[in-house]
Amino acid sequence: MQTNQNQNRVVAELSEARRSLVILQQKKVVLDRRKHELERLRATAKSVTESKGASEAQLALAAKKREEQKVTEEKRILRQEEEEVIAAERKLEQAKMSEAKTSAILRESNQKAQNTETSAKAIRDERLKLEQNIRDRERTLEQLESDKRSTPHGDEARLQSVVREIERVHNEVETDKAKLANFKLESDKLTAEVEELHRKDIETEREMHDLQRRIDQMTSDLGKKQAERMQIKQSQISKEETVREKENNLTLLKVELQKDERAHAQLLIEREAESKSVEQKKAHYAEVIKATEEMRKELERKRTEAGQLAIKEGAIGRANTTEIRETKERDAELVKQIQTLELSLKKNKNDVRFHKTALQEAENRLVLRDRELEERKKSLDQGQKHIQDYERQIALLESESNTHAAEINRLEAKISTLSRTVH
Repeated sequence: MQTNQNQNRVVAELSEARRSLVILQQKKVVLDRRKHELERLRATAKSVTESKGASEAQLALAAKKREEQKVTEEKRILRQEEEEVIAAERKLEQAKMSEAKTSAILRESNQKAQNTETSAKAIRDERLKLEQNIRDRERTLEQLESDKRSTPHGDEARLQSVVREIERVHNEVETDKAKLANFKLESDKLTAEVEELHRKDIETEREMHDLQRRIDQMTSDLGKKQAERMQIKQSQISKEETVREKENNLTLLKVELQKDERAHAQLLIEREAESKSVEQKKAHYAEVIKATEEMRKELERKRTEAGQLAIKEGAIGRANTTEIRETKERDAELVKQIQTLELSLKKNKNDVRFHKTALQEAENRLVLRDRELEERKKSLDQGQKHIQDYERQIALLESESNTHAAEINRLEAKISTLSRTVH
């Protein structure tokens, strides 16, 4: 009885150890996932640190190339304006020529469509006539077939005459049907041609409307260019003020970014220390799990041995006293061993709970560090983005401000040229 109770207790302890082992394995998977995330954050932090030097070099290079870009931009805009004026003159002339050509094509297309419709009508009339002839001959065939059936058997001459007449009429029907098929093909072809001509007429009319809209648009562009010239004059002063304001904001952003970068570097050092602590705890945790697994195997082996002893004791029955005594002694020794293993397993469980608590605390600290690093990284990325945006805006505004006066003069020349072209 005592052996069975010990076996049941060992089985219960073993089940509890298995559940603990499953929980520990799940926790290990979570830790591995956190480890991969930590490695990704390290790579991101390294790229942010490396981009700091690259950003400073880009700032210096942008300042150096800014003046060169102004001259290059002036030349490019000048060439572009000259090309636009020439292109506008060519387009206007081409539009007028295309309009005249399209009108001639439309008149020719309308005449061709009328001729084609006349031909199609004649073919339709001829086809209707053939269809009527075919119906008449088919009725004649029916009458001849009736005469053939009603001819007496002895009148061979009349029968042969009716048969020849049937063959002749039948051949005429087949000939008319062939002609009808040809007429249908030709009629379908002409109908398709008419439809195609109508479609082309519609497209030609659409092209004419498009050409007219383009001419109107070119004329409207003259007024837009004049309005654009006035807007450029009015916006020049405000853009110069915006450039000064954005340069001041850029200086402040650079100072804030340097502070954020120093704080980010300190957080990375602290994060590395936390990571090493977690790795150490994970190693110790793995040792505890390994020891628990060994104890579980030993308990299973002892349980199996205890079961075998119980079976043997029952099989012995009324055997000699010496064998019974030896079996009981081995059973008592096995009970002591199981009790010792139970105590060890209980102590090991306490160790597992302790290390699990320590590991959870370390993970919580890592989560806090991760959140802090993520916020700091967002702040750094936002600062870098603001600086890049301001640099692009400043370069664009400076280029526009420096080219306003020359652009106004070019617009006036272009307006004059377009006015002469349209009139």
